Amino acid sequence: MPRITDINRILFPVEEHPVFAHIQTAQGEKRIRVPERKAIANAATGIVLGVVSQDYRLVTNNEALSLGKRCCQQLFEEVKDKEWTVFKVDAPSTASFCHIDLIHKTFVLNFFDSSIRQEVYVPYVRVTNSYNALRALRFDVGFCRKLCSNGVVFEAETISFRYSHTRDSLSAEINFEIRKGKLKKLQEDFGNYITALRQFPLPDADALLLLKATAGIPDKADLELPPGSKLEAERDGLESHLAGLVARYRDDLGANAFAFFNALTDFASNPPANRFVRKDINAMQRAAGAWLREFSGKSQTPGFAVETYLEDLKKEKEADAKRPPERSHAE
Repeated sequence: MPRITDINRILFPVEEHPVFAHIQTAQGEKRIRVPERKAIANAATGIVLGVVSQDYRLVTNNEALSLGKRCCQQLFEEVKDKEWTVFKVDAPSTASFCHIDLIHKTFVLNFFDSSIRQEVYVPYVRVTNSYNALRALRFDVGFCRKLCSNGVVFEAETISFRYSHTRDSLSAEINFEIRKGKLKKLQEDFGNYITALRQFPLPDADALLLLKATAGIPDKADLELPPGSKLEAERDGLESHLAGLVARYRDDLGANAFAFFNALTDFASNPPANRFVRKDINAMQRAAGAWLREFSGKSQTPGFAVETYLEDLKKEKEADAKRPPERSHAE
């Protein structure tokens, strides 16, 4: 099903309704209310978006958007113009949850200020909200390359505000204060990360293997696809798409890890419609942020080799696949 990318399509009114169970008895069907549950429904269409506990605190997407703009204003106090606008929207066709990116296009960060090349990034705040209690209300800081709008999101240990949809977690007034200097450090760290990547050579073959591993694309050899089938053709098409991204950014930025990082964020921000792409945009952009921090540090250690890194990465993913899934409000 196509994703929702228009902000107006997720700003519909929502309502809370009681939940009833229809039970067959000897006297006929009985309609019994379920006291522990309530339904969140699209008031315009009547479609149920989620069934949640009575303790669930409803935050509409309109409210989440307003909170996101206030988050931007509090985090980036040095921006005199307070006009933060919607940059991107991503939601499933059901609209049961959404990600809204807010950006200030005039507030830019130039990490390589030289006469030869400039790399301009724009910081943004991603607002996540849901109507089915599977995702917390959260606000995360990210960066996107202004030239092509490829985004990366950092995780909770940087700058993130997360609130479960419960009355205890969501107070009447949300405070977006952060420790003094933390945002500036995040910007400096990001600049140091990509500087380290520019200095690390990475040939196309290694970049392609790394792109598949980081984006969670299964190896063709592990899939056992019928030769000549539509499935094999679809997987081959994805391989060509990934190789094309690697080549395009290598031609633009050189055969280095920074070119790979741009190929990764391009794929994360603009994933093709393909059944072998198993992560959504938000998950892949978070994976890009995690990879950036990890690789930029490891690549500077003595004796570091991409081959060993790839082997370790494969072992980690195999171990993760064997672990039972954890139920959590967070993504």
